[in-house]
Amino acid sequence: MAEFVTVTAAATQLGVNRRTIQRRIRVGDMKGHKTPGGHWRVDVESLTGDLTLAEFAGMVGVHPLTARRWCVNEKVPGAYQTAGGHWRIPLAAVDHVGRART
Repeated sequence: MAEFVTVTAAATQLGVNRRTIQRRIRVGDMKGHKTPGGHWRVDVESLTGDLTLAEFAGMVGVHPLTARRWCVNEKVPGAYQTAGGHWRIPLAAVDHVGRART
């Protein structure tokens, strides 16, 4: 059986705003649901892993080539390239970049 945590607990663990978690559940990037009382719960298995370049670009509202340029220029904290040359971005970078753009 799946284990669920509150949105606040998930946000604290990942270092992001709780609205980021709610948005990721709504768009299907994370597994979760609303309780009958209207509270969000997040599947613990969704709390691991980094974003692909396309996922990151979609979440911050830019073209993937723009997101790639940011990664190359080290403007996305924690972004790294895999052995195959693909970019991976920590979820916490979404909030960081979002705050920097406003």
